[in-house]
Amino acid sequence: MSDKCGFCDHKTETNMLVLGDQWLEFCSPCGDTEVLTNAQTGEVASIKAVFDNIADGSPIVTRPAPPAPPAPVLEGIFVDGVPLTEREATDIYEDDYYGKDYYDY
Repeated sequence: MSDKCGFCDHKTETNMLVLGDQWLEFCSPCGDTEVLTNAQTGEVASIKAVFDNIADGSPIVTRPAPPAPPAPVLEGIFVDGVPLTEREATDIYEDDYYGKDYYDY
């Protein structure tokens, strides 16, 4: 750290807040007056508040859970949610097409 506030350019004791690829070096007065805005929620907080919350381990930025993936598209033939073998499906088709008594000699 350079001990130079990135907001007022005074040489003084500073803290460093790292948010992704942004490094914010700030002095105590600027930490109280400069604010950050959450782009997703619109929530506004001072740099010092964000720094203090991160320092004590509590999450300052919460992200919504990612959406559940779509249900997989299942291919095949199902009866009451149970997959059928090809032979079972063929039997059902032939019974419906030819009639149940077609193969009964």
